[in-house]
Amino acid sequence: MQSRNFKEFIKTNKCTGLDFIKSVLNYERKRFDQYYILNSVYEDINRNFGIFPATKNYPKYFMGDITQPEEKIIFIGINPGYSAENNLKEQQLLENQGYFNFCCHLFKYNALDKKGLNSYFANIAGFLKRLKGIKKIDRQWLQNNLINLEMIPYHSSNTGGLRINNLKLYRETHFEIILRILDYLNPNGYIFINGFPTFEPYLKDRVFRDVISFEKKDSIWNGKIKNHPFIGLPFLNRPKGGKERLVKLVEKLS
Repeated sequence: MQSRNFKEFIKTNKCTGLDFIKSVLNYERKRFDQYYILNSVYEDINRNFGIFPATKNYPKYFMGDITQPEEKIIFIGINPGYSAENNLKEQQLLENQGYFNFCCHLFKYNALDKKGLNSYFANIAGFLKRLKGIKKIDRQWLQNNLINLEMIPYHSSNTGGLRINNLKLYRETHFEIILRILDYLNPNGYIFINGFPTFEPYLKDRVFRDVISFEKKDSIWNGKIKNHPFIGLPFLNRPKGGKERLVKLVEKLS
């Protein structure tokens, strides 16, 4: 029932730009506030993706100030990580700041950032420092320069059990949201998708043929998502040949 309602909501939603993004957040917030009831969104997520949220923690479709997307670097990840302590703090902060504002400024007051960048963004920072010749990337730099989107916006402790059980439904809901956010952001240059080859078998499926095409070139992937060019990267924690090799491959495409 939840999945069918969500699909219908996306299909009939005629909002564009920031209005569309805010409407999605409002819809998700209402779904998540139905906490652990029968046929709740929590069971829906487990059925669709093989992950069951341990606590009420609203999805992160994006991080970064999308109200000013011009010239920002765009990364797309698989899904946000879960930490019981940090996510509880984030949820409390979200309630105080408001859902949309929280996502726009999460880099600036991220609870995970007390001891430096968390591993996901530390690896992105290490890659970008080499690619852009930047000496220091901290949370303020990320706030000013980066927007991060998530293919599956629901938290999990790891991606080991993560899967997409209904690709057609995913294409019509969560992936459609990604596409409409990208159209609003109107990226300048390549988007980076962090998570190949894990997501490659899904994105090769025929349900995506109308909106995505790509090919592997050495250790990276190159293609278009709708009309936006992208570079697919392997997970950046331990890429083959190190981040320096990835940077050289990206520079060849650029």
